[in-house]
Amino acid sequence: VIQRRADYIFDSGISLLGYTLPKDVWMPGEDVNLTLFWRAEKEIARDYTVFTHLVGENNHKWGQKDSQPVGGLLPTHSWVPGEVVADEYSIALDPLTPPGEVLLDIGMYDAQTGKNVQVRRSDEKEWNNHIPLSDLAIGPR
Repeated sequence: VIQRRADYIFDSGISLLGYTLPKDVWMPGEDVNLTLFWRAEKEIARDYTVFTHLVGENNHKWGQKDSQPVGGLLPTHSWVPGEVVADEYSIALDPLTPPGEVLLDIGMYDAQTGKNVQVRRSDEKEWNNHIPLSDLAIGPR
């Protein structure tokens, strides 16, 4: 079930419909559990890797998980147009993460070329190479 709506389209023909986070405050050392909900808008010719980053001040990464969708079990080339894919991630939050906020930043890239897939909000014209999805509150250690 989509908890938070998102409305992003990748130039590869994949949409991000929304996501689910099970709680609002995370503790250093915990796993941030995230489910992304994708939809193929057309046949996808390539296999893309999803990146999920937990980014703090000065772009410091406090956690990262890169994977093909569904732990590699459902590569994007196999998606059927119109199909919605629930894609779960468990991102280890560094035990040294300071209290405050980190940005949950996501996107896709072509593992063969290393090139990010361009993405934009469906109601905007400007393309980007990532989605600043949500700020996560980090509690004290």
